[in-house]
Amino acid sequence: MRKYAIIDHPSDLKLRIWGKNTSELLGNAILALFDTMLEDNNKKRYGKEFMLIESGSIEDIIVNTLNDILSRFYIHKTTPERVSVKVKGNSAEIHIEEKPFSGKMKLEVKAITFSGINIKKTRNGLSLEVVLDV
Repeated sequence: MRKYAIIDHPSDLKLRIWGKNTSELLGNAILALFDTMLEDNNKKRYGKEFMLIESGSIEDIIVNTLNDILSRFYIHKTTPERVSVKVKGNSAEIHIEEKPFSGKMKLEVKAITFSGINIKKTRNGLSLEVVLDV
């Protein structure tokens, strides 16, 4: 199953992301964000990061997680290489293997917005539409 696609948006960038469940959907969203932003050629591993995100809804968890990881990229210059996510109720446990960034930016993303966020059930699981402020 394809993990994400870029879809038309009048001013920003909109992604449609697929996953079998909310955990896979969030993991695919993290990787799609960085795949859209960066051309990274660094194969060196850096370290591991653990995040616990608690929020009121799955939409809150997704936007807050993506914004937190985006902030880590701009502050520490690290990118996620492997992601393991476990969403349970109104929280998500996220384990990330990250590496130093040493490539080129294809696109500068300022933030992930709540505008237009949409999660739908599909034949194969779930789809997410999320807007990136560029």
